[in-house]
Amino acid sequence: MSCTFQLTRDNRMIKILEQFIQGRLNHDGCEDGIFHSDCFVVLVDGATYSQNNRLEETPGQIIKHLILRVFEDIRPNLYITEIIELINERIARVYSSNSDIPPDSLSATAVVYSAHFNEVWIIGDCQAIVNSRHYYTNNRIEVVLSELRAIVLHSYQLRGFSLDSLLKNDLGRVAIEPFLRLQNDFQNTRNNPYSYTCINGKPIYKNQIKIISVRKKYVTFSSDGYPKIYSNLRRTEDYLKQVLDNDPLMFIQYQATKGMLHDLESYDDRSYIRFQVGP
Repeated sequence: MSCTFQLTRDNRMIKILEQFIQGRLNHDGCEDGIFHSDCFVVLVDGATYSQNNRLEETPGQIIKHLILRVFEDIRPNLYITEIIELINERIARVYSSNSDIPPDSLSATAVVYSAHFNEVWIIGDCQAIVNSRHYYTNNRIEVVLSELRAIVLHSYQLRGFSLDSLLKNDLGRVAIEPFLRLQNDFQNTRNNPYSYTCINGKPIYKNQIKIISVRKKYVTFSSDGYPKIYSNLRRTEDYLKQVLDNDPLMFIQYQATKGMLHDLESYDDRSYIRFQVGP
């Protein structure tokens, strides 16, 4: 796929400066993904399915691959609302053709740069630095559950449980598991304080997508596997290491719904890409 007509019109091009993907367990099990071409830069974060999975790939990996394949195939002048419709059609086909995939298990967030429109589109809680400004949508239900997990972990520490024992068995995560299974009920709903946006086969309204016109040439994307991102990978990785060294369970300095258990790379899969747009 080529954006030759776009390059001819205003000399806009994409130059990849840095990119990185790392799974929390290993690269093969990673549910984050990146795709880039002359037309698009796409970063996808497939959601971890919180129940037992009997598939060769996790639902998060399945939807990650599905979304990236859509961007490999589509015309560069499709707008994000049209692209989501195409993705939703493919999600419906996956469900209908494979009864082993649990209902409502396919879910992902994404951030996209379109060279044709010179816009960034953020769907869900992926992060971006655009026009020197940091964008991150922290959904309320995730904040509430992260705090609930922190309360549980603090309680166990007060009872004498060591940090090492809680790293081996995250009792805070165990406590919030029933509520994590309720999250799907709030996906893409409207007029609800706990609603949040994701790609899951259901309609997404345009006002649920963050749309940013790109005015400066450097753009950075990441998944929420980083507590904070910077305009270069090294500083972003250094900050993550600092947080994990100080708070590996991720419940004090930076509250999350899961921490870095023993033998893991981090508390979550992580992906990062920085690129330049323009002549």
